[in-house]
Amino acid sequence: WKSAFWKTGYFITTIGGANKETIEKYIQKQRKK
Repeated sequence: WKSAFWKTGYFITTIGGANKETIEKYIQKQRKK
C-alpha cells in the first residue's frame, strides 16, 4: 500500500495542474485494484 500511495503522490506531483476532482477519481480507481 505504501508503494501505491507513493505512486499516487508522484502522479499528483506530475500532473500538478489537475483539479482536485480528477485526483480524487484517480485515487478511487487505484483503491479498487
